[in-house]
Amino acid sequence: MKYETRKILSEFKPRSYQIPIVDAIENKGYKRVVAILPRRAGKDIIAWNLAIRQCVKKFCVVYYVFPTRIMAKKIILDSVTNEGKRFLDFIPKDLVESINNKEMKIRFTNGSLLQFIESKKVVSLLGNNPAACIFSEYALQDPKVHQLLGPLLKVFDGWALFISTPRGKNHLYELYKTALANQDWFVTKLSIDDTKHIPYSTIEEERAEGIMSEEQIQQEYFCIFDTQINKKPRRVGGICNEKDTKRI
Repeated sequence: MKYETRKILSEFKPRSYQIPIVDAIENKGYKRVVAILPRRAGKDIIAWNLAIRQCVKKFCVVYYVFPTRIMAKKIILDSVTNEGKRFLDFIPKDLVESINNKEMKIRFTNGSLLQFIESKKVVSLLGNNPAACIFSEYALQDPKVHQLLGPLLKVFDGWALFISTPRGKNHLYELYKTALANQDWFVTKLSIDDTKHIPYSTIEEERAEGIMSEEQIQQEYFCIFDTQINKKPRRVGGICNEKDTKRI
């Protein structure tokens, strides 16, 4: 029996700034999406629900790639939302055939496979044709992972979603620049000024208490690649000196 895939996101209510990411993949047909969002902006909640829906739509394989196995377990298998909902509970129980925590796999009743992978171990999966690949915290991953999985996605006409916060001008920055120059890619880069998902007062408290350095605040909350360009503390509604273009 076909399951109405729109119901799969019924338990997930995207925030306004998250909707364009879902729309780019679900409705506009983008095959490559780069979403650079601030800390605690719900990057993996978006990606997780998109992965579930892909698995339910048709028999397929979806790879969810993390920098480490521990991060995969912490963020997805053990994680709970701010509302107290487990990530795993977003999948209707009647659609789950099995969950293998040891192998980090979820098998759906239609045969689809959702597998969590450590980026350095992607080479062991070559030969399969994934319908989608999600790269979580891509700035912390081995950049070779995209080089290995990209051709496989081409074969199956699959889509890729890169979610991350900046970590300096590394391979995420290079991917971001490449994506901006390619009309076939969907790109969004937001800061706390755009999302407003946590109060500015919280950031000021973290700054005052020394929980985060100024460089970390600029990187994590304002999504600045080059934190040296803003040496003065960024206050409420501060103007970003780094010139960015976002297509939403």
